[in-house]
Amino acid sequence: MNKKELRNMKLLEATDELIKLAKEDVPVRDKRYYTEQLIYQRGLYLRAEVENNILKAAFYLAEYLSMDCRKPVYTLYIDKKNDIFKGYDYRTKKWSESMLDKTIFSKWLYQENSYMKEADTALIQKYLESEYDDAFYALYVYQREQRHRRLGMKYEKILTSWDQCMDRLPKIPKDWLRWQKKVGITQNFIFYHYSRRKDQTGYCSWCESEVPISHPHHNAVGHCPKCRHQIQYKALGRAKNIETQKETAYLLQTCGNNVFVLREFQLQMLIVSSSYKKPVYSFFERRRILYDEKLNTKEYYFGRHHWTKESRWIQGKLQVPLYPGYGGYMTYEKYNMGNIYGKSLYGIKNRTFRRTGSTNMQKSKGF
Repeated sequence: MNKKELRNMKLLEATDELIKLAKEDVPVRDKRYYTEQLIYQRGLYLRAEVENNILKAAFYLAEYLSMDCRKPVYTLYIDKKNDIFKGYDYRTKKWSESMLDKTIFSKWLYQENSYMKEADTALIQKYLESEYDDAFYALYVYQREQRHRRLGMKYEKILTSWDQCMDRLPKIPKDWLRWQKKVGITQNFIFYHYSRRKDQTGYCSWCESEVPISHPHHNAVGHCPKCRHQIQYKALGRAKNIETQKETAYLLQTCGNNVFVLREFQLQMLIVSSSYKKPVYSFFERRRILYDEKLNTKEYYFGRHHWTKESRWIQGKLQVPLYPGYGGYMTYEKYNMGNIYGKSLYGIKNRTFRRTGSTNMQKSKGF
């Protein structure tokens, strides 16, 4: 359906019947607080015709018809076979791909005061295979569904390219789960039963074993005598369920020639006081940043896609609510400090990355 073909089609002019009805359509002056306008009984008139398997729907305004102007103000062309529609505005002399609800006819969309002959209405219903009795609304519904189908095809291509990129990423290391528990999460505890005895034992969440302790105090900070990790004492009976702060950990991997990916994980541990020896871990990968040989980046985040309504990897920067719990404005999520998986740093094959000082910095200070 090209514009030249549409221009050569027969112009749908208003019939004598439409002009007569428009002249009888005397407007009523409507006065409001600060405005005054003319309200027609109908105001909008339509005609329809099929030419060369293309549906033509012409729109006329009563104010022009009453002055014997037979030319439509707008014509909508629909090619259902090729799933295309296009409109022409005779006032601006421009082609348009706007939806009917974005034109001057929007106020008639949900009202039943426009006029079209029953034969023309039946023609539109048959051509569009529509179940709506209102032909004007049937035209709009077709436009809406056509846009939905077109957007679906567009997003399908985009999502496929994203998935192909994500499928090229290597698998996580075999000991990654243990590393997250022992290194990624830095908050550890020693649980003990309250006693007046000087020497007693407690359970270290990092060692996962009983260790000797002396003069413990609830919520005091110390070091485990066995593994030497920093811990916080928790007296059983006083300690409630513990939910550690969310921490960040990073995994750096190569994926292809001179390409590597930095994967960001959010870690958290939940300990129920009644079963403190069996903590529940939460590991969530929420961001991936791909670097090429020139250190150009492509960022992906895991979230809910607005089109498919599914949780998936999406290209773009991660956004979070500016005021959590209240909605409203969104802001880009910052990059947090966190531990980086050390073993992957020794196996980096990307020459561009190895020429920088980033590897030494990450080994010494974390990421």
